[in-house]
Amino acid sequence: MRSPALRYSMVIQWSDEDQVYVVTVPELPGCRTHGNSYAEAARNGEDVMALWLASREETGRPIPVPGSGVLDVATDFPAGVEWLAPEPARMS
Repeated sequence: MRSPALRYSMVIQWSDEDQVYVVTVPELPGCRTHGNSYAEAARNGEDVMALWLASREETGRPIPVPGSGVLDVATDFPAGVEWLAPEPARMS
C-alpha cells in the first residue's frame, strides 16, 4: 500500500540564496525541508510529510485531504517565488 505521505504534492525549487533545493508541501501548512540535490530534497520531502502527518495524528489535529488544494500563498512558497492566480473566466 502506498504511504499516505505520497498522496500529497511537493514543490521542489532551487534556491540561489540558500544554494539548496527547497521543498514545500502546499497542502500541509508549514511542512518544508530542503536538500543539497534534487533527489535528496525529494527523499527529505517524503520524510517530513510522514513526520508532519504522524504529529497531527498523535495530537488529534485535523489532516487535510490529499489534493484538497489547501494553500496559504503568503507563507507556503519560499522567498522569491511568485504566485500567479488564474484569471477569472470571462463571460461571452
